[in-house]
Amino acid sequence: MSNIVKGTPTRQRKTAESLFSRANVLYVDENYGEALNLYTQAIALDGDCPNFYLHRAATHIKLKWWKEALRDADSGLRRSPGSTTGRLRKGIALFHMTKYREAKLTFEDAKRMGHKAVDLWIRKCDAEIKAAAAAAA
Repeated sequence: MSNIVKGTPTRQRKTAESLFSRANVLYVDENYGEALNLYTQAIALDGDCPNFYLHRAATHIKLKWWKEALRDADSGLRRSPGSTTGRLRKGIALFHMTKYREAKLTFEDAKRMGHKAVDLWIRKCDAEIKAAAAAAA
């Protein structure tokens, strides 16, 4: 795992990587509760790896835990400011928290940085912003 910070002791880093790998398998198998548990354990061992937070954010999204997803997306972005995946996950969380303008800006940032899968999300934000404006009129 290339994103793991070198300051983490080797044995601890390997244990965190192992937990992360097992969590990924559980995530693919849609066992989100157990995946979440293992991602959390990996973060406890190596809290500097952005991928651990970003994968846990994806798990929170699957569980519809939007605030937690936003927190983890932000944590991942603090550790890897250039992450377009972090912006995608942050935008999804913001969208579901009905923060459409902020979500749209986040998706637009991801698009400017080269993420290819945000156009639909930008359109969804535009539709919600337009609907809110119409309702307020």
